[in-house]
Amino acid sequence: TLQVVLDAIKSLYRFDPRLYLAVAKLHGAVPALVGRLRDSIHSVEPSLVAALLDALTDLAASPPNSALLARENAPPVVLAAMLARLEDEAVLLPALGTLTLLSRSAAHSAALVRDGAVPALFAAMLMHLASAAIVRPAVAVLGSLIADDAIAADVACDGTYRILAAVLTTHCSAEFAIKKPDEAVFKRHPIVAKRLIPPLRFF
Repeated sequence: TLQVVLDAIKSLYRFDPRLYLAVAKLHGAVPALVGRLRDSIHSVEPSLVAALLDALTDLAASPPNSALLARENAPPVVLAAMLARLEDEAVLLPALGTLTLLSRSAAHSAALVRDGAVPALFAAMLMHLASAAIVRPAVAVLGSLIADDAIAADVACDGTYRILAAVLTTHCSAEFAIKKPDEAVFKRHPIVAKRLIPPLRFF
């Protein structure tokens, strides 16, 4: 029943974007969705988890709703769902969609990093290294996060470069255009610059 309701809400979203705000405020829809996702992370129905994440992604497309999701502690729940279903692309895709929208805000980015977004993104990349559908949004979220100088300095390490090198090596074809992190973000940090290994100077 819940999945049918979620599908109906998604159809309404597409029909009238103004329902983003209306649905979010109606009877505490956002906390209800976040709470249901938390309770369903280890559900035997991965399709339900994917549907809940789809609904959160639709909501996050609206900046006010995105802020509401952050206040309702949605980021750690989304990350937990990602890690619990790391092998399931049907769950990862909407989870990455939600993270993509949340990471557009600097305030949300800092919270995402504190909640463990970076290792979760790397885990998704490594698990689905050959999948452009997963790697592309994961790298995009990472790029948004490291636009913050402090986050870039914390994230920069040999392991980070090796994972990104593996991504670039796997997806070096012209049609897969990963937006590489801004070289200047890394190089303006002396400590970060020292960590760059010559064979991995992709930035």
